[in-house]
Amino acid sequence: MAVKLIMDSGKEYVLSNENITVSDIIDICYEKEEVKDEAGNVMSIIKETNKFFNIDMNTAIHTSHISSIEQL
Repeated sequence: MAVKLIMDSGKEYVLSNENITVSDIIDICYEKEEVKDEAGNVMSIIKETNKFFNIDMNTAIHTSHISSIEQL
């Protein structure tokens, strides 16, 4: 499987690692926190971090500029 990262600028990066998923990218790039609302429902909140993500040996992107992540 492959994952496509679409940046705020419109640039697209395709990661063609057989084992990578959208959830893996979210786990690497962001912090997840689960909170309960007043009704007791659990909501997952994904927070931006000040991290860089290495696309390849020559390219690193700042995770705050990722617009969307798609599973191909």
